[in-house]
Amino acid sequence: MKNIFPVDLPRDFYHIADHLPADVQKAIYSRIDEAVINKEWEYAVDIKFNVKDINFLAYSLFKAAKAINKPFEGSELEKTFKPFEKTYLKVNEGVDVKAAYRVSTSGDLMMAKHINDSKDFLYSEVDNHIFGADFKFANLESTITDREIENLSFKNLDETPKINITRSEYRTLVSHQDRQYDIVELANNHILDCGGDGIQLTFDALKEDGIGFIGAYESEESSKQIFTRNIGDVKVGFINHTFGVNGKKFPTGKEWLVDLTDFHTGDNPDISKIISQIKQAKAECELVFVALHWGLEHELFPQPAQREWAQAFADAGADVIIGHHPHVIQPFELLTTADSKKVPVFYSLGNLTPPGGSAHTALSYIANFTVARQVDGKALITELAATPTVFVEQREGTTRGLLIPLGRLNRLELDEGTRKYVGEINETAKVVFGDQYLEDGLEKMQVMN
Repeated sequence: MKNIFPVDLPRDFYHIADHLPADVQKAIYSRIDEAVINKEWEYAVDIKFNVKDINFLAYSLFKAAKAINKPFEGSELEKTFKPFEKTYLKVNEGVDVKAAYRVSTSGDLMMAKHINDSKDFLYSEVDNHIFGADFKFANLESTITDREIENLSFKNLDETPKINITRSEYRTLVSHQDRQYDIVELANNHILDCGGDGIQLTFDALKEDGIGFIGAYESEESSKQIFTRNIGDVKVGFINHTFGVNGKKFPTGKEWLVDLTDFHTGDNPDISKIISQIKQAKAECELVFVALHWGLEHELFPQPAQREWAQAFADAGADVIIGHHPHVIQPFELLTTADSKKVPVFYSLGNLTPPGGSAHTALSYIANFTVARQVDGKALITELAATPTVFVEQREGTTRGLLIPLGRLNRLELDEGTRKYVGEINETAKVVFGDQYLEDGLEKMQVMN
């Protein structure tokens, strides 16, 4: 494969503040300079989500340019995740398997450059990793709009940047040739970017294509029900919550429209609704998958509190927990419940298609895991695999976006600038995967199509 280059996009997000009032910009950049001089942000810090707070905006822009690769100081999270620096892991071992099914889950599907020109090409290098699975789902973090797509920027502190896609871009993101995702997650902080109209356009497109959706609802009645699907002969319940909707208002009388748990705007969030939904799902289904739009952007480790929430969800009956939102990859681990069940937690899969061009945002990983039916009739997760994956562009005739496994990308002949860029991606991958960062875990899975 030739003519592979970094996507031609800014390597930071400072430009999204260009339209803010001059005094606000000055305050943001002054705060960044102060923090750099005092080395305040070498480690992740707990700054609550508030787009009207100068400290939050400064911290967000700073780490978007250079991701923070150290967890909260004193948290010892690097030590906690050290045993999980792998791309393949056995989960619940020592079981007799009668039947097994592969599930793939991917990171954020978002507005990204060249998507309009990349239909049936974007996924060509990861087709089997995603669409070869028996069941596949991802986070769709862009609503469909029939309006002109806006540039990613703040207009003022009352209107956060919008992330939307056209109908044709949507088709590129959710399908490849004759295959498509089975479900997508919709509970995310951009779900209200185009108001109720944007949500309805997205609902309509997904229903027309036969793709299920979770986390957002067409009616109050459906919001009280658990979304279920069969994976092989295993009935699975799906739950999806977001930490917020960027301060936007729900349409009048439709507070049930999106499942929301206030993870990051205050202390001690009320997680009882998720716990209740897990228990409801467990009463109806054999397995429960929990997808959460949570975590702090551009930080390579989760908050310590996220591990506590994840343990609570695992104890309530969750069998897999999948995280999105940070726009970078974060580690995974296995939590253990009182009955000795192992529960995989993927804290952040990163962007599958990124809106920016920095090395750390171009990297994601595709997670595959095995749903197994045991001889005794019970269902369990028995193994997981990660494939570090990079969004690049191929300049050959029409310039197109392409997803490619990191290991394969490192083996290609690249120009000097691209090779340096890939080196930066490698350093990010090492934080999560250690010395296995170039390995493709899917090659080790027993369940393959």
